[in-house]
Amino acid sequence: MQTYTAAAIAEATGASVLTLQRYVQQGHTAFQPCDGKSRGSGDKRKYSTRRAIQTAITIECSRLGIVPSRGAKAAFEFSDRTNTGRAVGELYPLGTTILVGLPTGENKVINVPPDKSISDVLSNDSAAFIIDCGSVVAKVTSKLDKK
Repeated sequence: MQTYTAAAIAEATGASVLTLQRYVQQGHTAFQPCDGKSRGSGDKRKYSTRRAIQTAITIECSRLGIVPSRGAKAAFEFSDRTNTGRAVGELYPLGTTILVGLPTGENKVINVPPDKSISDVLSNDSAAFIIDCGSVVAKVTSKLDKK
C-alpha cells in the first residue's frame, strides 16, 4: 500500500500538520500495519490512504461539532473495518456509502441503494450525525493521486 508524508496528508485532508500530530499524540489516530514505520535517523512516519481517509472524516466530523475522539472512532469504522459487501476502507460498489454516528456512541457504515432514501435504510435508528463517505474519499484520493 502506498504511503504519504504528513505534509501530503495535511494537504489532502485540509488539516494542518500540527493537527495530524495532535491526533496521533492524543490517541485519536493510531497507526496500523498498512502505515509506514519510521526507521529512525530523522525518517518520519508515513500515512496510508486509509489513515488519510480516517483523518478527513475526523475533520469533517469536527466541522459538524463532533469532538475528535468521537469522530476518529467513527472514521475508523469506515477506514479499517469491513462490512458485508464492502472491503476495508472502500465504498460500497453501488449506491451511497454513509457513516452514521448513533446517539448511543455506536457507529455504522451503511449502504443506501440507489432506489432508497437514507430514512428508508436507517429504519428505527436515529442518527446523531451522517457523513457521506463517497464525497470524503473522492476529495482525498483525487488530491493524493496528484502526489
